[in-house]
Amino acid sequence: GDDANNAPGVAVPAGSTMSVTYLVTNTGNTILNPVTVTDDKVPSNSIACPTTQLGVGDSMTCVASIPAPAPGVQHTNTATVKASIPALIDGTILPNLTSTDIANAYVKATPSISLTKKINGDDANTAPGVIVPLGSTMNITFEVSNTGDVALDPVVISDDTIPTSSINCPATQLGVGASMICNATYPAPATSDQHTNIAKATGTPPLLSDGSQPDKVTSTDSANAYVTAGPAITIIKKIKFENYLDRKSVV
Repeated sequence: GDDANNAPGVAVPAGSTMSVTYLVTNTGNTILNPVTVTDDKVPSNSIACPTTQLGVGDSMTCVASIPAPAPGVQHTNTATVKASIPALIDGTILPNLTSTDIANAYVKATPSISLTKKINGDDANTAPGVIVPLGSTMNITFEVSNTGDVALDPVVISDDTIPTSSINCPATQLGVGASMICNATYPAPATSDQHTNIAKATGTPPLLSDGSQPDKVTSTDSANAYVTAGPAITIIKKIKFENYLDRKSVV
């Protein structure tokens, strides 16, 4: 029911079916027959009109339906009405009358991203985290998913401890519902030291219909690790004496 001449137009629910109406009026002083309505996005046989002729001052409403656009995609379509004018008394055929109108619609995009960081396969969100061997190299994974309804490009993984250049990802963009696992390594902490670091995934959604850039989406996750202290002590006791009679030593 919205005229929606100006982009981005009327907001419609994702996955819905848009009801399209065409209000046609004979604004002249002669009957129009036939009157046909076409649309550059809707097949002509899908547009239903109650009549094919309009008397002076008469109107009719034609109807059709079309799927809502994908989230973040601008929908614009143009309708055209064409009407034939009766021939003049002398038989002259006048050119057809035409009128066009556009309508715009969009589905509001809801970009979203999620991140799970693991150390040696353990989510390790809660300190002290996962136990790692002293002197070992920890394997770090960053599982990132596009949980929104638009593509994200680029997708960047950063970490407050690991340089971005040391994080290896198989892609720089994620389609809707897509996921990827990025990898890095880092030395195990010193004995009894608590290792905690925070990773961040940042995704950039597409431009809006007016050309502006929407806010980036982010997700953070922490991981913890530690090396258990291994206190130990040994003692070796020895007693040595000499028998000066036979010069033999006994231990």
